[in-house]
Amino acid sequence: MAASGMNALMRRCFWRRVVTWRGLHVGAPLTTFDVRKVELTPLEQRKLTFDSHAMVTELQSSGFEKSQAELIVSALVTLATANMDVVYKDMVTKSHQEIALQQIMAHLDSIRKDMVILEKSEFANLRSENTKMKRDLEQLQNRLKEESKKILAETKLDINLERSRISDMFTEQEKKLMEATSDFHHKRAELENDNMEINRKLDLQVASLKTLLESLKLETIRYLAGEAGGRAFDLKRFCDGDEDEHFSLADADTVLLRVSKTFCFCPQKNTSFLICVDSRGRCSIQSAGVLVQ
Repeated sequence: MAASGMNALMRRCFWRRVVTWRGLHVGAPLTTFDVRKVELTPLEQRKLTFDSHAMVTELQSSGFEKSQAELIVSALVTLATANMDVVYKDMVTKSHQEIALQQIMAHLDSIRKDMVILEKSEFANLRSENTKMKRDLEQLQNRLKEESKKILAETKLDINLERSRISDMFTEQEKKLMEATSDFHHKRAELENDNMEINRKLDLQVASLKTLLESLKLETIRYLAGEAGGRAFDLKRFCDGDEDEHFSLADADTVLLRVSKTFCFCPQKNTSFLICVDSRGRCSIQSAGVLVQ
């Protein structure tokens, strides 16, 4: 685990401290650390983890020849060494760890120096740019506030003007409505007065017509009374047998306005007569359902 962690740390430190950033030459990239490479123990110098001679002797006792046993042991040694190489690739020795730690510390020191340089140069520029941007932002905010206040004042002025215009328009319309209402009531009063005057005149004319009708009716009744008396006398003469003497009757209309009806009986002729007198003074005589004039 320690070996794998150290290798990962070495892989993360792939770049050297000197790079180019914002026009400042602060380093150059490298693919590995600028140190000597330490090799692992050579294959022929490594110690085996088992007794090869004992293994050869045991194989010979099992029936293998000496050359066969040595060949088998040699193959086992080769396989074990190859497996150890695979394992050693993910591990590190104590000497390698110390060397890597020294390289990392040196790299950190160089980074610290570069940070000091950046703080003195680029950070100063960043501060000045940041200050300038803050100043510009404050100016923009002030300008926006002024524009907002100006727009708000103009909007309030427009609203007040529109409100005043609408109020004046409403007052004018209300005044016109009151004038129209007054004219309507005035004309209505005039019409009512005219109707009252017309009704009064009609009442007077109807009353005068009624008076005239009553007077005409009275005169007609008087006239009919006299006419009826004369007609009765003529009828009496007719009933007495004086047929040669005729009395003249006015032409009767198709529709008779009967005002007075008188029944008479003629004993000589054994006949009854109905004498009808209309409002115009015209007389008619009906005998047995036959109209005789």
